Amino acid sequence: MGLAEVPLPRGQAALAEAVLLGRALLGAEPQFLEQNILVREAWEAAGLPDRDVTVRMITKGLGPGAKKHYICLDEHGAGRHHDDSYRPPGRVRTLRVRLGRTPARDRFLSLNRHLAEQLLEAEAIEATGGPPPHPVALRRGRFVANAAHAIDHCVLDEPHPELRELSDQFRRTALLSPEGVPLSAAEGLEGEANGRRDEGRLGSTAAAALLVVARLPSAIAAAGQAQRVEFTRFFSFGMLELGVSPGQAIYGLCGKALREGHAEVVFRAAEDLLREAERRRDTALDGPPDRDAFGELLFAAAPYALAALLLASAAADEGSSAELAVQATAEELFVRLQDGLVHQWADLGDVRLREERRQIREAQQRGDTLTVNLIVREGELGLHRPRAVRDLLLGKMPWPNAEEGA
Repeated sequence: MGLAEVPLPRGQAALAEAVLLGRALLGAEPQFLEQNILVREAWEAAGLPDRDVTVRMITKGLGPGAKKHYICLDEHGAGRHHDDSYRPPGRVRTLRVRLGRTPARDRFLSLNRHLAEQLLEAEAIEATGGPPPHPVALRRGRFVANAAHAIDHCVLDEPHPELRELSDQFRRTALLSPEGVPLSAAEGLEGEANGRRDEGRLGSTAAAALLVVARLPSAIAAAGQAQRVEFTRFFSFGMLELGVSPGQAIYGLCGKALREGHAEVVFRAAEDLLREAERRRDTALDGPPDRDAFGELLFAAAPYALAALLLASAAADEGSSAELAVQATAEELFVRLQDGLVHQWADLGDVRLREERRQIREAQQRGDTLTVNLIVREGELGLHRPRAVRDLLLGKMPWPNAEEGA
């Protein structure tokens, strides 16, 4: 069954799914999620197994040419990717996937319309003396409504209305100040990035652009003399570039810093952003066994990982092994965060989690500790679940619903 055929939930279930799906669309690149779904639908339609199989994937989008690579799944369902130049040994199946449809976006917008209708009904009830809508439900509903607009502005090299607003505001108020820009402006801008992100108004690319403009000028100022002057010069440049596009702000500011001999500072700023992304990831992993709370923390970490990746990529052009290592680590973390956000929505019904519990129980019965540890570790490394779920999977605490855990 394709996603388009899956019935829409109603009530609180609709709100819960819409929030998770909105985070998946904004936390990842939207096309990442759409391709994930289209591949899964084609995979199921072809009757391919979820383990112990090698598949040559051929994806064709709207443009010319096709992308080809191999996916190898082992007996536990863990996968590895290989480019088309390396053909893995053994039997290889072929899967062709046509890209271009947007099933996740279509479902999300349908959920948003349903929730907007629910809100009108709740307001009508309140107007006749009934109870008001719950504040938490209102906040989550606003997130969904904002995200429905934000998903149209996730392209790196296209203008973003939220960034343009901040740029114009800076141009009107701070740019002409004779005292220069205060160093505290960087902290304020990072607060704007996180606040607007929490409200569903920014995708990862836009939020990453704000983080770069906040962090890099501060790092340059701290590394040299005349801190206020240097900060004002670089911060003003970045704020004006935000009015063009997220990509222009990131690459324009990085390019200026590199041209002026600040390659080492760019790299250190990337390291700092990566450490913050890792800290937020660890907070998520150490959090409660709650899918929504876990997804919210992953969502907050993703822009930091992307900002670190983009800065490290710019610094790596100057090229040391340390810079390349930070770039690779940031890229891997961002991909895992994207996958984790998608998984929170895709496994909302705990189907995959129950299957993992079944596999672990069978492995425990045959004394296969290696398989037990592998399933536990892969789920946590892949950011599919927090560590607090581990005892549930290992049978050290009862399943919330005995029938579901059976």
